[in-house]
Amino acid sequence: MSRTVPLPKLHHITKSPEKKPKAEPHRRADSLKSLLSQLQRHDSLSPQLHARILKSPQHSKHPFLLTRLAHAYLLSNHLPPAERILAKAFPDTSPPPLFLWNETIRAHSRNGCFRESIVVYRRMLARGLRPNAFTFTFVLPACAGARSSPDGRRVHKDSVRFGFDSNLFVATALVDMYAKCGEIGTAREMFDGMPQRGTATFNAMIAGYIWNGKCEEAMSLFDQMRRLGVQYDAMTMVSILQACASLGTLQKGRWVHEQVIRAHMEINVHLGAALINMYARCGSIEESRRVFDEMPRRDLVSWTAIICGHGMHGLAEDAESLFNQMMESGFSPDSIAFVGLLSGFSHKGMVHKVKLHFYMHFGQPDNLKFPLP
Repeated sequence: MSRTVPLPKLHHITKSPEKKPKAEPHRRADSLKSLLSQLQRHDSLSPQLHARILKSPQHSKHPFLLTRLAHAYLLSNHLPPAERILAKAFPDTSPPPLFLWNETIRAHSRNGCFRESIVVYRRMLARGLRPNAFTFTFVLPACAGARSSPDGRRVHKDSVRFGFDSNLFVATALVDMYAKCGEIGTAREMFDGMPQRGTATFNAMIAGYIWNGKCEEAMSLFDQMRRLGVQYDAMTMVSILQACASLGTLQKGRWVHEQVIRAHMEINVHLGAALINMYARCGSIEESRRVFDEMPRRDLVSWTAIICGHGMHGLAEDAESLFNQMMESGFSPDSIAFVGLLSGFSHKGMVHKVKLHFYMHFGQPDNLKFPLP
């Protein structure tokens, strides 16, 4: 006989309260921050993410998100949208931070937009922001790149006014700026007046001398650097090798090469190209080729240096062979590599080769009527 099970009384049934989801006021913001951190790797996300922020009332004026978004644009070299964010997106109550102004100045200078970099710096001052040492180390290279001594002098005065002219990095940037603007005497006065000078400071002054065609002064300063026990680096050696190449001092160049080896410096593409160029210009194309052959990695600059070296020595066939190898390696020749190749052909009177390579890479211009050989 089946047993009947009584139903439970209704008052014994208690409905468990629904769990309300925890408020996550920052979830949306955190999601956007996460996406922003990926912008450097995924540039295509930037416009969509920008639109999401602008459409969101709670995020369109979020200072941190706007700063991250603008910085992501700067890192990917998309300067116009970053500029628009800097100029218009921030609310009056939360103006753009100094960090973003500095990075905008730096990005413009890094991309060769020197005048724009200086303009951003001036706008920053007009907004009442106080610059820091980073500001000056970013804007002074822009003055140097623009070859604008007047702008450089104004920035120099600002560095004095704000108390950063004695900062080692700012003072080094001032030396570099004056040298590249052609005021090598002022650069040397700045250099001599510095209470302390490191490797970067000596490098700036040595490079400045070479930039202004004063290679003997550069060599003398390098000797002083060594006497004072200041450590030299690969950048120092690149500059000194350039001086050796200009002066034609093969023995000094060989000595520099020996110091590089003794110091266990890596022969990177910059140092390698400087060695190739020095040996070629000092008359030893064999040593130049040996350096090239031993380089673990080559770029367009090193290929161009060895092609030009063979070209200036009239070794047209070798220069052409290297030129073809460079292209097979995936490098597109620039105008300097092409001129180096043509130099070798012109030494041999191989006009037909000059025409052939010119047509191959540039096509036949309308104003040149000579036919292919």
